[in-house]
Amino acid sequence: MKKRMILVLIFAAAFCPKGIFAQPLYSESNPLRTVTAPAPLPPEIVRTVPASQNADYRTGSPLVPVSALQEVLSSGGPPEFAVPQLPVNTIGYSITELQQLALQHNPLLAKKQREIQAAHGVRLQAGLYANPTLELFGEDYYTNGTTGQQGFELSQEIIRGNKLQLSRNVANWEIEIARKDWETAQQKVLNEVRSLSFDLLATQYLISIYSKLAEIGDLSVKYSEQIVAAKEGPRISLLQNRVQRNEAIIELKKAQQDEKNIWDILLAAIGNPNLEKRNITDTLQQSRMSLNKDTVWQTVLLNSPEYRAEQIKLSRSRSVYARENAEKTANVTVRGRYGYDVSASESVGEFGIAIPLKVHDRNQGNIQRSYAEILAQTREIERKELELSQRFAALWNIYEKSLESIQLYEESILPDAGESINLSIQGLKQGEENQLELLIVQQTYFKFLVSYTETLRDLARSVTYLEGYLLEGGISQ
Repeated sequence: MKKRMILVLIFAAAFCPKGIFAQPLYSESNPLRTVTAPAPLPPEIVRTVPASQNADYRTGSPLVPVSALQEVLSSGGPPEFAVPQLPVNTIGYSITELQQLALQHNPLLAKKQREIQAAHGVRLQAGLYANPTLELFGEDYYTNGTTGQQGFELSQEIIRGNKLQLSRNVANWEIEIARKDWETAQQKVLNEVRSLSFDLLATQYLISIYSKLAEIGDLSVKYSEQIVAAKEGPRISLLQNRVQRNEAIIELKKAQQDEKNIWDILLAAIGNPNLEKRNITDTLQQSRMSLNKDTVWQTVLLNSPEYRAEQIKLSRSRSVYARENAEKTANVTVRGRYGYDVSASESVGEFGIAIPLKVHDRNQGNIQRSYAEILAQTREIERKELELSQRFAALWNIYEKSLESIQLYEESILPDAGESINLSIQGLKQGEENQLELLIVQQTYFKFLVSYTETLRDLARSVTYLEGYLLEGGISQ
């Protein structure tokens, strides 16, 4: 019985220190301590161990060093269970710093800036007057040089119907469209970097959780093997514990691979694949905010660069229609000629005006096309608003469900699961429960913690895109 109680204390001490992920399981400067009661879920969850140290949950120091076990025995029993905390890194990149790096290096933003410059060039060209034409001539010359004429002719096209100004108006709208395209791309990049950063934080915490689940699974399998060997329990329990242990190992390896993949995608969104990988100093809890549905939707309609671009395209279409109508007014070409008649020994001159007669081609086809484009763009604005409303509804649904789930996790599920562990520990002290039952309760708690972390990640994503005008895709057009 005494040996059994020592085993009980070892299992309890191994998994119940305060802030399991806020600090290493054991160090000389921070031995296991007794916690009187499970604390309410804190606003931050801390993970100070780099992800590389979690590459294999089987490596590292023993779960309970001898000195720690002696402290537990001398203190009269194992500590109570405390809620783990989410990771907070003090050294590394902030999300704002990563976003600034993306604004500097992302090639899509540089491309959009060049397109704005190109649109300015189009406007400059559209406002230029037509060049005059100078022609030198010589007529009816003979070898003796006694006859013929020589001189020059100057002509200029006079542009009528305010066509130059109307062309500049069209070009001005093209510049505004290019600017909105740049703003849209910029917001996409900012959203992508922020969303991927939260994904990375969540994945790093999941690595810690799955590492713990794998450790618990190992102990469950070992204890079940002892029970089966002693013929005190069925083999099916051993098989079930093996399955759960291996499932935790699989999820751990998947999370570790996800961390590498998210880093690669994040660096691509930043536009600098060679950027040094560091911790992120922000937290998942930064997305915990109260949003008003109507306010967010109205903000999207008023300020979304994607939606504003469609409205500007309508203005551009109207300007194009006005420009095409101006073509009904014909331009005039003025021509002047001055020469010298050798045979008559006198100067000669001519003056003329040419104007096309708009009898057949009055630009009817282009006028009809531009009018149809106005009607089509009006419908496109309606379509874009409906598309935005669909994206908004989907994101708001995720936001509300995540917020409600997180509240339930924090106020009920996780505290109740933590209390169950404490009651199991007390049962172990009194000999009412065995080690395997405690491990099962701990597994249940950490599985809830996985769901809680994933929900926090979903909330962070939804808030990012709701505040970022529903724009996704960092390097896509």
